[in-house]
Amino acid sequence: MSLSRRHFLGGALAAGGAAAFGGQATLSSLARAAEASDRYFVLCYFGGGWDVLSGLDGRDPSIYRRDNRRDTGIEPAYDIIETTGLPPLNVPGLVHADGTPVENHFFGPAFGTSRLAPHLDKLAVVRGMSMDTLTHEAGRRRFLTGKVPSGLSARGSSASTWLASALGANDPIPNLSVNTEAYNVDRPVWATALGVANVNDLLAALRPGASVLGARERDLVEATLDSYAACQVQTESATFVKATESRHGARTLVNRRLDSIISSELTSRAVQYGHGGNYSSPEAYALLAVTAITLGLSRCVSITVTESLDTHYDDWFRVQTARQRRGFNTMATMIEDLGSRAHPSGGTWLDRVTFLGFSEFSRTAMLNASLGRDHHLMNGCVLAGGGIRGGVVAGASTNINGMLPGPVNLTTGVPDPNGVIMYPEHVVQSLLHLAGISSADGSEDPADLRVPVLPAILA
Repeated sequence: MSLSRRHFLGGALAAGGAAAFGGQATLSSLARAAEASDRYFVLCYFGGGWDVLSGLDGRDPSIYRRDNRRDTGIEPAYDIIETTGLPPLNVPGLVHADGTPVENHFFGPAFGTSRLAPHLDKLAVVRGMSMDTLTHEAGRRRFLTGKVPSGLSARGSSASTWLASALGANDPIPNLSVNTEAYNVDRPVWATALGVANVNDLLAALRPGASVLGARERDLVEATLDSYAACQVQTESATFVKATESRHGARTLVNRRLDSIISSELTSRAVQYGHGGNYSSPEAYALLAVTAITLGLSRCVSITVTESLDTHYDDWFRVQTARQRRGFNTMATMIEDLGSRAHPSGGTWLDRVTFLGFSEFSRTAMLNASLGRDHHLMNGCVLAGGGIRGGVVAGASTNINGMLPGPVNLTTGVPDPNGVIMYPEHVVQSLLHLAGISSADGSEDPADLRVPVLPAILA
């Protein structure tokens, strides 16, 4: 008896389990899933806590100066940053989702000097988000799952796991995680992320290993295992069914020689992505993500796109901006590549791939005594691609008291004292909505995030 992912999922749905939605699926959720069936996701982690003053949430240095920094609590200090020599990016004409002009149209030099800046018309920038933590592990895991961790321990499944479980039943590697964390608490076992430290680790996992058995002996072993799995007592065991499914999946992956396909792409397009043969680089991870999606291998890929941004000392003005820029450049390469590729169903691949760039929190608006920046609970993020409204900003951090999170109207994205504070779960819920999992108003919330989507960033 062959238990393919398609048969396994089909049987679950036929039995009324609606496993892809974590409970009973309504007609509306099934309809959304059908509409979202050709969506893909790339989650880009800027590890270590980025400085949004240097990136997505800059300030006008002619107003926020060193001589008045104690009044505003904001110290951009762009003039001491090494490797740029350029002012922040001034983009007048930026708007919120309802067309209201954005008050702060400055971006820091890390974003302003990156290749992602010319693509602002494709981006939705979120500002003034709260993390409610200053701890790396808690902030990272809250963004990954959309839930407040229990201490430092993640609660619930990762957004990538939810996305893969809803859309990736027939993909060879539904959920691929490269040098990032991922969690699976209650999703199907096949939606668990295949986690690797770098590209070479993935190639090794997909490459057939040495065997002391001949082809005939291997076939006999597989036939014996399949016969045993078909026994009624085993088919009634959920644990054994999952184990059998995992064995079939592993065998299928190895037999397809995906390692050869991926290696060929990494070699032929090395110049375009600029990884220089370094398979432990953000550029190689980015090329792997695009390859896995466009070849139909994966539904969701999570990658780290920076070296550490945890800059408490004078490494802030030496490396923070350059490392952030590298992450933004990496995202730009993927966006440009997918935007140039026609999709078989019409349009481009960028119309179907949704990007999220995020970090665990930001860094303080004031320099510390070591000319670095410490952890700050305010945050932001950037989205692009399929289902995302381009050329908009949602929310704002305050212009005094050290850039604190501010309330926002979720529909328009306009700062509003009667609005709500945005958290990572609003962004995660929006991704799940694009995948057909949750409803816009939060009435259908299988992941139990307990917030509605953020309409201001959705097309």
